[in-house]
This record gives sequence, structure tokens and C-alpha cells, in this order.
Amino acid sequence: MEVAGKNILVVGIARSGVAAARLLAGRGASVTANDVKDESQLAREAEELRARGVKLALGGHPEELFAGADLIVLSPGVPADLPQLGVARGKGVEIISEPELAGRFLRGRMIGITG
Repeated sequence: MEVAGKNILVVGIARSGVAAARLLAGRGASVTANDVKDESQLAREAEELRARGVKLALGGHPEELFAGADLIVLSPGVPADLPQLGVARGKGVEIISEPELAGRFLRGRMIGITG
């Protein structure tokens, strides 16, 4: 999967969202990490992501972020029926989950265990 130069939105900044943003930024993507939590709730994550060149959009889900992305990566805790995702879908933006993102970079088989 080639991501260099693409505008990628990672929605949900828990552990796996941070890992997804790091992976994508490390491969040359222009990454924005988004979460409904604000800076005070995500201070550690925000610091780490900024140090890696990731832009942050915290405290809500601005519709323009979703509509302007080349790819959206959803963390498991983010509802798939978020209204902003409907706007992105309407504009033809590809939306994938974090496990799907990982699968695109792995060689061999991937086994998933869910709750």
C-alpha cells in the first residue's frame, strides 16, 4: 500500500490510533489524527504524535477533515455510522479499519481475536 503524499485521517486516538498514525507518518503520509476528546485528555498522545509530524484535530469531528481526506482509518471504538463518515463516503473517500490497515502492510497471514 502506497501512502506517501496522501492526506490520511486517523479517527480515534487510543493506543491503536496512535500506532496507525505513526505507521502512516513514517511512510510519508500527511496524517491528521482526530478525536472527540480534547487536548487535556490526550496530552501524552498529542505530544507523541506532534513529535512525529502528525497534525491534530481534537475536541470534535470537523466535517471538512472527513471530506478532504484521501483515506480514513477508523479506530475500533469509533462508530461506523458517524455522520461525517457519510459525507466522506458521498465524496468517494475510502474508509478502512485499523486491522485492515495493518493487513495491507503485513506479509503472510493475519489472525484476529475479537471480544
